[in-house]
Amino acid sequence: MKESEIVSEQDHCNNEKLYLLKVGMFFHAYNTGAYAIAQLMHYKVRRKHRKCGMDVLVSGFPIERLPVVIENILNSGGLILEQTDNTVVFSMAGIPIDESLVISDEHADDGQDTDLVSAIRNFDLLNSSPMNTINFVSKLKTMVHS
Repeated sequence: MKESEIVSEQDHCNNEKLYLLKVGMFFHAYNTGAYAIAQLMHYKVRRKHRKCGMDVLVSGFPIERLPVVIENILNSGGLILEQTDNTVVFSMAGIPIDESLVISDEHADDGQDTDLVSAIRNFDLLNSSPMNTINFVSKLKTMVHS
């Protein structure tokens, strides 16, 4: 699933299903799911401006924190509805929308920096071959110089 599909699905089911999506070496939660994870784990929520003109709220954590996040979801009365290597579907009732958790993306007005940071964050170094890593560094070099 892609970010836009998750946001759409969550909206479609009135946030009864919330998703965690593996993105590189992190899991991300979006919109209402981002609020849930941020409140459970005391994380911040980032407001990310997307090229399509839509803003998305994102809260993320490293992959190795997933067991702790799942434990906190369950301990707070939530349910794990489905889990694969790349997604976790969960439900939680009564998630308050707390705008004080939201911080804006520092690079929202600079598309090149946003693309560069996003590329670095989303690159799965642990599961990449040395040749893929070299090609990725070359791609970053091109992005910096263009």
